[in-house]
Parts: sequence; structure tokens; C-alpha cells
Amino acid sequence: MPSDVSVMIEDERRMVAITVSEGEWRCYLPSEIKKIYEQSDTLRSMALFLGITPLLARKALQIAGVDYLRDLYGKRQSGKSYKEIAADNGMKRSTLTKMIKQRGWPVKPGRPRRLFSQYQLAKAAMQCKTVNSVARNLKVHWSTAKRMLSSEKLLVKLTNKYVLVVGDGYLNRAQTQLRI
Repeated sequence: MPSDVSVMIEDERRMVAITVSEGEWRCYLPSEIKKIYEQSDTLRSMALFLGITPLLARKALQIAGVDYLRDLYGKRQSGKSYKEIAADNGMKRSTLTKMIKQRGWPVKPGRPRRLFSQYQLAKAAMQCKTVNSVARNLKVHWSTAKRMLSSEKLLVKLTNKYVLVVGDGYLNRAQTQLRI
């Protein structure tokens, strides 16, 4: 397996050189490295295609001037966990979060908080009789469901007891507000 990726200048063109074996190199233009990256699903698949490790693939992308970290951060913003992204791309979660922090981007542990519309909350509250069943329906922790329902005034405390308060009018109003 190759042990090095470096910059090589050939005919006044900057190239990414990958060691294939002792004294043998494969050279790629930065545009070729970028094209290979864009055609690959992950850094791991790109590395496999080039016959190198994911670490060397990251180094090749840096030499080629490809901002792969922005793509990985975008996957995080779309809902994937750091652990899943790191595993898919042949690195550790701690390495990924360290690189993101070095860029100055915020790193929050766990999955991003799921967002629910007023309509989804009202519909779940109407279908279920308890906060636990609403939580199961929305696939969130019961304390998260309680917080969301309370913030939408769908859960009120009456003499040591919480009560779900949803009427047909609320559901229609929530649906109307979403359409506007």
C-alpha cells in the first residue's frame, strides 16, 4: 500500500503524486483528484479507488485544494451524526470533530434536534392520551415531548397533573398557519 502523497511539479503544472511502490509514482492533476472525489460517495470509496488509505486521500484532497470538510459538515447539518460520518469516511469521530473545531465551526454533541411543526405536534397530541405516547409517536424522549408540548401550550399543569389540551379548532388553526 502506498505510503506517501505529495506535491510534484511537472512541466510547470502542480500535480498530486501518490507513491505506488518503491520509486514508482502515479500523478494526478488537482482537477482529476476533484473529479474522483465528486464521483465518490465517501472518502473511503475514493481512497479505495486510488489504492490509498483514507488519511492519504484527505492529504491528496488538501494538496488538490478540495474543501472536503465543508461537505462532511454539510452532512452533519442534514442530520447525520459525527460517528456515522466519520465511520463512512474512514476516520474517528474525534478526528472529524477536531478538524471541524479547527475551522471554527460549532461542534455540538449528539444528533441535531428534530424540529416539528405546530401541526405535527397537535396531530400527535390528538391521537395520543399521554406524553409518553406522544413521545413514542414522534420518536423522541418523553422529556423532549413534554418540553415541546408545553412550549406550544398543548400541555398544561392542573393540580399536580399535566393534561394534554388540544381541540379540533387548534388543529385546524395550526394547519392554516402552516399553509400561509
